[in-house]
Amino acid sequence: MDRKPFWEESCERTDAVDCLGGGEADAELDGIVCRLPEGAKVLDLGCGEGGTAIFLAEAGLNATTVDIIRTDMAKLQYLTNQEGVHISAKTNQLPEHPFRDTYD
Repeated sequence: MDRKPFWEESCERTDAVDCLGGGEADAELDGIVCRLPEGAKVLDLGCGEGGTAIFLAEAGLNATTVDIIRTDMAKLQYLTNQEGVHISAKTNQLPEHPFRDTYD
């Protein structure tokens, strides 16, 4: 079943500001980030507009994102420019087990 239309519609209803994290999610991410070495390679699958990836990049990690929604990737590019961080962003469907032994 192709879920892309569902996510495209969902993303149209979501404000970019809502995707920049907050509350419990940030606390949980803090707990993960503090265990990783600076510059660790992290992957955000189904990243949406990239709020989590931006948080990770600001924490000194090398973030890569993958999502199937091109409009989200455009918003992610805008937000990374605003935040002054670099994130490797990819737009595509996920192949089976594509990232084995690539990320920390």
